[in-house]
Amino acid sequence: MTRTSFVKKRILALVLMIVTAFTIIPTTQVRAAEDYNGGAAITEEEVTVYDGVYGTKIGTIYRHEGLTVLNYVSGNWVYVEYSTPNGAKRGYVDYSGGKLGFYASTCVAKVNVTSNVYYGTDLSTHLKTGAVYAGEYIAVLAKNGDWVYVEYNTPDGRKRGYMYYSNLTCYNRPAVFPDLYTYNDDGTSFYVDGYYTVFSGPGENYAKIGSVNSENVIAYQNIFDGSLEGTYIEYYVTGTTQKKSGFILYSY
Repeated sequence: MTRTSFVKKRILALVLMIVTAFTIIPTTQVRAAEDYNGGAAITEEEVTVYDGVYGTKIGTIYRHEGLTVLNYVSGNWVYVEYSTPNGAKRGYVDYSGGKLGFYASTCVAKVNVTSNVYYGTDLSTHLKTGAVYAGEYIAVLAKNGDWVYVEYNTPDGRKRGYMYYSNLTCYNRPAVFPDLYTYNDDGTSFYVDGYYTVFSGPGENYAKIGSVNSENVIAYQNIFDGSLEGTYIEYYVTGTTQKKSGFILYSY
């Protein structure tokens, strides 16, 4: 073998080794960034949840129950997240025929830091209603300053409350959010004649948070678009100076 032939074979072997090395290096799949284009909604009637568009039934969301629309998919289909006793679940809903009432100027948000949620923005008087956890997804309904009014999933049903906006990442945030219920609104004092359950949201299938019974409460004007079944109130927990807020199925 000539020296020239030997050198050519060594170069060819080296090239093959380099090509082989590059072909066995594992490639990393780059995940697309999350981009949820939905917001808050409420059911006008009982709706079925499917595992895909025209798929198999996997669940039910009941009348006057809240849900988070994660994405508008195609036609009358939306990809949603909703509450169950076993935790939040996701699936697809056909909203044709007016099955859902959509809230304008709301959005989906991811919780960055585990955060308390309150019945109002005055932490000296408003009690804590619960917490949302890092990595959880919620719907933002209203905002003023660093306070937002949100709706989130719990095993006891959907809840609403107030938390800090700085603890969230909003997807497709609207240019202008609706204002908080209590912002620039002193409310109207009225006497509730009789016993009423207080729900966390505007319907009988939201989480129950308490009751009022033949007492004075403060009512606020309903300011959100969509289907609102109840009247938003603030009231003092009996025997305390601490307040809660929620909805009663009562017209005043």
